[in-house]
Amino acid sequence: MQEVHVEPNGDLTLTVGKSGVVVRMGAGPYRRKLDQAVRVVGELDRRGAKPEVIMLDDEARPDRVVVRMR
Repeated sequence: MQEVHVEPNGDLTLTVGKSGVVVRMGAGPYRRKLDQAVRVVGELDRRGAKPEVIMLDDEARPDRVVVRMR
């Protein structure tokens, strides 16, 4: 963990790892979103892909994860 940013509305953004991947968490539940992020990063590592931003903040589709690659 490099940085934690909390917006006035409670949205959470993390910067993690040596390469500084940004994880946009949005609002809770954070445990579920962290689990999603771990699964996504594991799959990307398996493929040899490098993410820049992982977005878990889609309130309309909480099961959806969007990844912006480097």
